[in-house]
Amino acid sequence: MAQGEKAIGVKQIGKCKVVSSSWSDQAGKQWSKGVITGVPVSVSTKEIRENLRGGVLVNAQRLQAIRGGDRVDSTSILLTFKDRVLPNKVTKGYMSYYVRAYVPKPLRCYKCQRFGHVATVCKEKKRCARCGGEHEYGKCGEGVQPKCCNCGGAHSVAYSGCEAMKKTVEVQQVRVERRVSYAEAVRVVQERTVSYAEAVRVVQVQGDTGSRERRVGASRLGDGAGGQVGSDMVYIEKRKLVTFIAGAINSTDKVESKTERIKLIVKAAGRHLSMTGLTWMEMDK
Repeated sequence: MAQGEKAIGVKQIGKCKVVSSSWSDQAGKQWSKGVITGVPVSVSTKEIRENLRGGVLVNAQRLQAIRGGDRVDSTSILLTFKDRVLPNKVTKGYMSYYVRAYVPKPLRCYKCQRFGHVATVCKEKKRCARCGGEHEYGKCGEGVQPKCCNCGGAHSVAYSGCEAMKKTVEVQQVRVERRVSYAEAVRVVQERTVSYAEAVRVVQVQGDTGSRERRVGASRLGDGAGGQVGSDMVYIEKRKLVTFIAGAINSTDKVESKTERIKLIVKAAGRHLSMTGLTWMEMDK
């Protein structure tokens, strides 16, 4: 028997009882987690485990929420299924609940305040979560303003609107949706960012008589539909711009070749933004 299996089998050390558990990476695990909402707090998790239908249930845990400064039970239930693929919905009696994938909160080190690892394995210097200084939290000194050590913004590292936090949330979503490792999810998000930058670059167009800039992203005053304004600028409806960017990112997500990505982006610009006459050769410079 391997040492790991022996360790898991230990039930008591001295007078202390031992409860063991094993962990498997997101990419290799055989189970999946999902969340259902709208379950009355009067319904116990034991009742859910015994009566829920629609998947091979391993565990059910009621999630909590903060209300008025207190942590209370919510109507959301975290379900762990034995299968790798989540069921679309589950039932309990005559009630039916849709299942959405559970995306855990970003992992943040409480020593260096970076994302993606925990303090027990951190080799970096201790940083304050409020100002980013190399000291204990709260010992910032008089007049020191909040500063995020991850993005440089005027806020603590725990601020939900932090750009670094948003990027890490996106990594977690990719990790869950694609069932890949954290490192692989980071790579996917980085490639998406590159695709977005290339999509924005399409607005820079080389004309026959010199450089001609097309302006995208602001709606024209009036009917809001957008349209041609003179020969040097184009005003595009915001909705169309967002549709173009989303389409460009999605269509280039798994394309490794830079040239092929640019071709797809130029094609999307013609379809969604009515930018005709563009060629991928002009953009691939």
